[in-house]
Amino acid sequence: MMRSRQLPFPRGALLISPWTDLSGDGANAGLKHAGSLALEQRSAGRDYLKPDMIAWIAKLARGDMPADRVPVSPMYAEGSLEGMPPIFVVYGEDEVLRGQIEAFCDTWSGKGASVQARGVAGGVHVPVMFNFCHGPSHDVLREVSAVFGAPSKEAAAGEKQGLLAAPSCC
Repeated sequence: MMRSRQLPFPRGALLISPWTDLSGDGANAGLKHAGSLALEQRSAGRDYLKPDMIAWIAKLARGDMPADRVPVSPMYAEGSLEGMPPIFVVYGEDEVLRGQIEAFCDTWSGKGASVQARGVAGGVHVPVMFNFCHGPSHDVLREVSAVFGAPSKEAAAGEKQGLLAAPSCC
């Protein structure tokens, strides 16, 4: 859409636990490409995002639109993605949608997009929400800052004073 309207692209995009494929039927709606990890998560319960909730939301979100096409499911973008701004993807290694997110990154990279994926060890869906008590989630925020630019002087001063130090809990 941005290309067809000749709008300028942003310098980059940050995707945090993106849900990239809402296709599928019944209890598997929204879980296509999620792989065996989604099945493991059903029994292990590590992620707070549950497969039955994913299926319910997928059906509501896609409505009457075709689930296996853009804009509902970016996984199915057609044509070359060369020239897109760099995309940085953060996801939890223990989240239900991990397999789908990794498949999306591989698919878009294969179409020419510049995708950098970063799985957070021990992270669940949207791991950066837990940066206050989960060291690896906090660390990925530093990495995001490095990718998208230096922090402001105020943020740097706060870090020097220990205000943004990695948590020691959990």
